[in-house]
Amino acid sequence: MAEDHPDVAGFLSSLDNGQRERFLVACESRDSPIQAWMYACALGYEGDFLQLETWLQKRYPRLDRRKMLLAEAIRLESDIAVLRDSGTADADGVTAVKPQDAARNIASLSKELRGHLVEVDRIGRGVDRRGLLLTGADRLLRILQDMFNENEEMKAALEQAYESFWSQVSDER
Repeated sequence: MAEDHPDVAGFLSSLDNGQRERFLVACESRDSPIQAWMYACALGYEGDFLQLETWLQKRYPRLDRRKMLLAEAIRLESDIAVLRDSGTADADGVTAVKPQDAARNIASLSKELRGHLVEVDRIGRGVDRRGLLLTGADRLLRILQDMFNENEEMKAALEQAYESFWSQVSDER
């Protein structure tokens, strides 16, 4: 599949076996394509972000739990509205559902809806926080590399630290 994406194929072939395996494991367990892209850049990837993202989506498709939970929350809101309408009397004084049954079901669905919203918020905050930390660390390491660009010894040590950092971060969950 990397053949469809020449930049990615060239990048993967430029890595030694250990680097390639660590990178592929990181891609499989990534939280976002940005995380995989930053790790790839640390390993020397100079290609296009969109090409890497497309390659990731083809090679490692992921369910978007946040999007799924939001869609479920919308359906729950709709179900609650239907229950409210069916629990109220029409012009003839007839209800489709007994008011006490409607109230019990509304309470249950409302609790489930709140749980979905809390989980969506938790997912968003976790991904955002991790992304910000990784972005900051990436920026710091790049600034250090730029500062010591003339010193070959320091430059090599920073590149090794950069690669080691991303390897270690990719193993964390």
